[in-house]
Amino acid sequence: MRALNNVVIMALLALSTALAASAYAADEPKAGAGAQAEPGAKANEERDNNISIESAAIGTAIVDREVSGAATSFPPDVGKLWCYTKIKNGNGTTITHKWFYEDELLAAVPLEIRSDLYRTRSSKRILPGWSGPWRVEVAAEDGTTIKTLEFTIE
Repeated sequence: MRALNNVVIMALLALSTALAASAYAADEPKAGAGAQAEPGAKANEERDNNISIESAAIGTAIVDREVSGAATSFPPDVGKLWCYTKIKNGNGTTITHKWFYEDELLAAVPLEIRSDLYRTRSSKRILPGWSGPWRVEVAAEDGTTIKTLEFTIE
């Protein structure tokens, strides 16, 4: 029975990870296909990205492209949590939301950044019995952690 429970949990984790990658709310429109770069501007591959997190939070919902129910402690029956990040200077790069439970990586969600000021999010189902310390590490393309959000499931 325990082996079957482990198989079910792993299947749910895989499904949750696959469904979690929802990034889509740009704050600035992208330049048109025929747009000219400013003189002296570097291409995305060449420029020095000083990517930063303007704001970030863990919450129970996303409403009007903002996090709702933000907290650092949640009840065990919360069901689903969202990690929201507002990225500055990351156009053309990818960040990753790494969801950890008790220091074990449960999900890594790559999120494409599509403008210089960009809101993105990922979600994670929280199963009953997953009480304890959690964190989401927001990592740049090179793997560098640029923000860590810690929270607890009571």
